[in-house]
Amino acid sequence: MDLRDAQTVMAQLPAAFEHFNKVHPHSSLKMRSPREFRRQQAAQVRQEPSMDQALYCD
Repeated sequence: MDLRDAQTVMAQLPAAFEHFNKVHPHSSLKMRSPREFRRQQAAQVRQEPSMDQALYCD
């Protein structure tokens, strides 16, 4: 990242946030990007039956 002045830094922020959230792996997320982690969490939630559904049987 070019840090020569505030205007240059501000212009680069959207790309930096995109990289951080979409590409950059994080050790606390088991080397996944935040988006990849959220996507996997959402898929797991969709696959697991909810507690409400488990309580009510037909």
